Amino acid sequence: MAVLDTARKLLTSIRDETDLYWRNTKRPFTCLTAFLDGYQVGFFVGGSRCRIDPSDLIPEDFPTFVRERLSRTLPAGDRCWQECIRESTKSEEEAFALFFTFRHQYDEDRKQRAKTVASPNRRRARLARHHARVPRRVNKRVSDQAP
Repeated sequence: MAVLDTARKLLTSIRDETDLYWRNTKRPFTCLTAFLDGYQVGFFVGGSRCRIDPSDLIPEDFPTFVRERLSRTLPAGDRCWQECIRESTKSEEEAFALFFTFRHQYDEDRKQRAKTVASPNRRRARLARHHARVPRRVNKRVSDQAP
């Protein structure tokens, strides 16, 4: 088994090798949320010596991301993303799959935002280089011109 030293590797392993983490395949979403809650508790009780921070698994703004995707306004709270997903699906399996779909979309959205934030700086640099190469147009005053 590969070293699970990043949140992405751990989540991919959970999604693809569910039986390694729990045997209750009738309730995969409930097991997933229990696993994530337990991981968070263990992380903080264990003195944060683990390589993967719980906020890497479930980022702080993930609940808001899920609510926006599902167009729901629910009370704020740590578990609201779970409630949103559960209420929006018909089965545990569907909720499990939707979690991983949203988590992937979240990562892609953050990558796109990072590019968007960086692009104005790149645009400014490109314009500065362009203006440095283009000779300035000298406007002569009419009085300076010879008759």
